[in-house]
Amino acid sequence: MSRAFVAALLLAVVATGCRNSCQQLCGELEDYATECNYTVPDDATKTCIQDHGRSDTTREEREVCTENGDALRDEWSCEDVGRFMGLE
Repeated sequence: MSRAFVAALLLAVVATGCRNSCQQLCGELEDYATECNYTVPDDATKTCIQDHGRSDTTREEREVCTENGDALRDEWSCEDVGRFMGLE
């Protein structure tokens, strides 16, 4: 493996490891919406992540995000995620 590849891989792991549960849920929502054949605007996830930083969320909100992230695909339909994200 090249040094550049290893560096890029480490950067990706570190970048995602620093996100809180609400920021991680932003990515999960985008992934699920894409699986449901919605077109998610390029900046939607980036904006969601920026809007849900640690200083912008309470501990209780992050706990709710953890619970919702774990149950997203079990409890939400494609229509639910589309409506929530304003894609319908």
